[in-house]
Amino acid sequence: MSERLEKSMICINSVWNGRNSFRLIPINESCPYVEMIYDPEVKMMVIISKLRKQAYHMLPVLDANGDVTPAKNRKNPEKTYKEERRLVDSYQEYYITTVDEIKSIINMFSINSDKFDLSILDATL
Repeated sequence: MSERLEKSMICINSVWNGRNSFRLIPINESCPYVEMIYDPEVKMMVIISKLRKQAYHMLPVLDANGDVTPAKNRKNPEKTYKEERRLVDSYQEYYITTVDEIKSIINMFSINSDKFDLSILDATL
């Protein structure tokens, strides 16, 4: 059974880590992605899928009041709180690194890809 791809996102201007960027956001519920974000510093598109997977993450340890538990005698002085490794549901992420593939995906999913300025993709670091 063949399914046809639908343009279910829109490109918008954005900022990522203090730099001008763009992202794609869904315009209807049939969109298979939560969002797509372009990181201009590393020239990479991150695609966040609606598919979920379980993955381990380091999370702060909370006390009975829901406050972060302070750490004592840590080797890393920047970590002022206790952490524990937990298995949590996460969205599946995909990383696209070539300009041609990024443009192709934008053209497949964005309703305004023909009018949106993508010159940031061609800019140098």
